[in-house]
Amino acid sequence: MSLNIIINKSWQLGVLLIPGYNLAEMSHIVEPLEVANQRLGHHLYQWKLFSLDGGFLESSCGMQIDTLPLTSDLAVEQLDALVICASHDIYQLPLPAFKTPLKRLAKSGTFLGGVGTGPYY
Repeated sequence: MSLNIIINKSWQLGVLLIPGYNLAEMSHIVEPLEVANQRLGHHLYQWKLFSLDGGFLESSCGMQIDTLPLTSDLAVEQLDALVICASHDIYQLPLPAFKTPLKRLAKSGTFLGGVGTGPYY
């Protein structure tokens, strides 16, 4: 997978939201991509929001966003990168639930990253 935007027709980013995620950090991931798309005149960058089980997920400020389940194979297999956006409470979730899908993504060549406390996962 090349990050060269000259040869890529699109770039798929997944944002994995952890319950109580920081809404500002999530917006700092996707908003610059939307600005770039507007400047480019087409949607080079596309993103999907994920959570462990899918459905509505509440941020630390109480706003809820609808997410896809991390186990959604069709959506996950199309990702070039996945960024984990976590909460301030890094001990709230059991890590084993994340291991299988994250290992599968890493083995497939998907770039993995995190913001805030996201790298902990």
